[in-house]
Amino acid sequence: MAHPASSHRLRPLRNAWRRILRGCLALDDRGLWLVVGGMAALYLLILSGLTQPLDERLNLLVVLGGVALLHNRLSPGWQPRPGRRSRWLGVALLLAVLWRGQRILGFDFLSSLLPLFTGLGLALLAAPIHELRRFWQAFAILLLLPLLRLLWWAVPTGPFQWASAWLAQQALIICGYPAVRQDLTVSIPGSSVTVAQLCAGINSMLLLFAVAAIFAVLFPMRRPWQNILMVLVAPALALLVNGVRVAVLALILGSPLPNREWWFEFFHLQWGSYVFSAIAMQLFLWCYVGWMERQVARVEAR
Repeated sequence: MAHPASSHRLRPLRNAWRRILRGCLALDDRGLWLVVGGMAALYLLILSGLTQPLDERLNLLVVLGGVALLHNRLSPGWQPRPGRRSRWLGVALLLAVLWRGQRILGFDFLSSLLPLFTGLGLALLAAPIHELRRFWQAFAILLLLPLLRLLWWAVPTGPFQWASAWLAQQALIICGYPAVRQDLTVSIPGSSVTVAQLCAGINSMLLLFAVAAIFAVLFPMRRPWQNILMVLVAPALALLVNGVRVAVLALILGSPLPNREWWFEFFHLQWGSYVFSAIAMQLFLWCYVGWMERQVARVEAR
């Protein structure tokens, strides 16, 4: 027999569950579809957090954020209207994603395809097969994840290691330090740093490439060459900021700070390294929004 005091404490929890159940039963088809999509996105984020490195989690978060922005483009009266075959195919795809997700043990190519299969399953639950082309923007954004995985494997790091070391040397010279570079090692009086493969800025470049591609899909410029240019500029900004990061690491090692080793590791391997990714992303947003505003002003002036 339950104790009266414990039953009283559990009453708010039972009432909350009743309200949630009543809210779910009151949802229309669109609301239920959005709930399923939100639960699928949450599942992918949890799965990525358990099995993927931090850079892959950030890529997934950026891609899912881009897909979520597409919801604002749905008309207020839109409702999912799947066909008979597409409904069963959508359910089968989502179940397959759940089944395969439980068997992912680490960093592999198939894990980057799960968000795409999830998006395809949700699209099949929203429209017949012959109308899936209306979701091309979501598919294009979700395709970025396997593309980023392939680029991460295929792109050689050597040229970007050399470029990061050269940029770090130039940044130090501009700041008045007698920096010397020997291949991939940058030295100043009292310290030297070597740009290893993981310090070449590849992950940051791929992240900004994804952000630029999402902007090109969701907020395209007037001309295709402008979109292509911004997609190329974004990784270049990430590489430039990575060179500054290497210069900062050299300055930290040569500083008289008593805890300089901690600061070095923080900006080298820990969350501090993502501060520079955030700076590069902010620079890209300034460039993109500034160029877009100039185009809008030019059109309005006509």
